[in-house]
Amino acid sequence: MQVRRSVLALVSSLPAVVLALSSTICAQPMVFTTIDQPGSLGTELYGINSSGQIVGIGQSGFLLSGGIFTTIDNSQWEYTFPASINDAGQIVGEYSTDFQTYHGFLLSAGTYTSFDVPGGANYTSARGINNAGQISGFYWDPSNPYGFVLSGGGFTSLQVPGGIGTFAAGLNNLGRVVGTYGLPGSGGQNAFAFDGVNYLTFGYPGADFTIANGINDAAVIVGSWCTYGSFGSCHGYVLTGTQFVPLDVPGASGTFAQGINDNGQVVGFYIDAYGNEHGFLTSIGSTPEPGTLLLLGSALSMLAYRRVERPKH
Repeated sequence: MQVRRSVLALVSSLPAVVLALSSTICAQPMVFTTIDQPGSLGTELYGINSSGQIVGIGQSGFLLSGGIFTTIDNSQWEYTFPASINDAGQIVGEYSTDFQTYHGFLLSAGTYTSFDVPGGANYTSARGINNAGQISGFYWDPSNPYGFVLSGGGFTSLQVPGGIGTFAAGLNNLGRVVGTYGLPGSGGQNAFAFDGVNYLTFGYPGADFTIANGINDAAVIVGSWCTYGSFGSCHGYVLTGTQFVPLDVPGASGTFAQGINDNGQVVGFYIDAYGNEHGFLTSIGSTPEPGTLLLLGSALSMLAYRRVERPKH
């Protein structure tokens, strides 16, 4: 099978602050802390806010705050999956009452609010929320997935031009969204960042599947990449500017980076040698001060990425 892949071309005019941040991440070793929900056979962490509060799922959905696990589980639902938390403690995710139809939810001040994208058939999933209350995620029409942003009560659909389906995941406080889309003809996937106007697409070098899950205000992106036939042994990554930095839990057979906050803390989950899932927390170090965030954001929106197609072979 011929596979078309995309690689990133390095742009020599990147702002020095982007390169400095990349060097900082490369220079320091990452220390991973395993986090397991008590009594659960598997734990996955998905979102973390600037206070270090974490949401995830194990035997149930949960919030981890100050070392204490609090169950997130509406008694009227069969399944609750919390995916993201903002600095106000608002949580979004998806739920189902019958494991056939899935809806988005917002949990704010103890109150659950359910929502569905109009025309979203039987699947709406919320995956990100920022401090302005904007929500990102994806939905299915009768046959295809699309991303969405919910802002001010209105939905905006997202679709990467030329892509086969679009799955939006996290978003930052500047409204930039990251996610994944299908590559025509290859069956693979690449990742994207959307700044409200332009879609910037990228793929981890040599990967058949590149998934972007989280982005902070410094435009640092985290996600995972895989090759065909290796979904259980995917690898995590951190992307700063155009530089990928590997993020793998030592000894794990697979690492999946899911969320990042503005302090550079990253959460996700890994698969151990016995096939069990565990949550993890690590840090890539401090990200730039607020005064430099605009410069870093501009680096992303000015297309530090250029797609280069490899010849088919």
